[in-house]
Amino acid sequence: MKTAWLGAACACMSLLGAALWLAHGHGAARRPQEPSGALPYALREVVFQAPGPSGPRLAGTLALPPGAGPHPAIVLVPGSGEVDRDGTLSGHRVYLVLADALARRGFAVLRSDKRGLGASGGDFATATTYDFAADIRAAVAFLRTRADEFAEIGAIDETMAPAVLELVATWAGAQARD
Repeated sequence: MKTAWLGAACACMSLLGAALWLAHGHGAARRPQEPSGALPYALREVVFQAPGPSGPRLAGTLALPPGAGPHPAIVLVPGSGEVDRDGTLSGHRVYLVLADALARRGFAVLRSDKRGLGASGGDFATATTYDFAADIRAAVAFLRTRADEFAEIGAIDETMAPAVLELVATWAGAQARD
């Protein structure tokens, strides 16, 4: 099972790298990437609560593969900057494309707007790395409340997100790994 997760993570990072390469003008106009037509998976709009007395409500999209669960689940961790749940960058929606690729391969995928952006509450301008880590922890906790749907939960990150995931792992009492 660990080999499958490692392979999936490597494939996902390759997909992310390719999407970013395209987003920076390398053939972007010639290759529309957004999913079209009937999707082979379901999409659910979800809301979950960030921790703390003033933790905002966070909004996201959950892609659910077909068939009976439980399915492995992945939380997409947005990078630095004002990034929405789709990872909109230079006319591309990187996280949307990545979530589509993963859902087509049997993974449930949760991507959410950062606090203060899109449909999420809170204030992006005053949020800290600790706040963003708490938000990802809340996303994982949200998925854990649905144990009948999700077998295992992992995360995929990029840019500043490794620092966020290290905080999440530390808080969870787990050892962060490269």
